[in-house]
Amino acid sequence: MKQCTTTIFVFACFKCKYRLFDQSHESIVVYSSYCYSWLVEDNIA
Repeated sequence: MKQCTTTIFVFACFKCKYRLFDQSHESIVVYSSYCYSWLVEDNIA
């Protein structure tokens, strides 16, 4: 169940990154860091 949730989050993360790509590079960096921290926490938990 947790793996499924993580997979869905990864897809949402990449979708959001592509959408933000035209807006600002900074937004992508911030969102990527946020996404990565979520994945790390999920894997450790």
